[in-house]
Amino acid sequence: MPCELSLLTSLVSLDLSKNTLHTLPFGLFHGMSALRELFLHGNRLRDLSDSLANCASLQRLQIYNNRLEVIPGLKFLT
Repeated sequence: MPCELSLLTSLVSLDLSKNTLHTLPFGLFHGMSALRELFLHGNRLRDLSDSLANCASLQRLQIYNNRLEVIPGLKFLT
């Protein structure tokens, strides 16, 4: 995945679903402070390795149908 994605600082929604992704590149979401929706379902991800740490505006996250075992650093708000 191109690192140029992190330059899309005004991006609000990103759909990377059903791409058979095994990993997410380090820093992929760095700079995407406006990202509110992220669709990662239907991949082969095993962990998110703090990839979402910089997504403070994230409101909707779809990660079902992956191979996730641990989601480190993810805080759920109720």
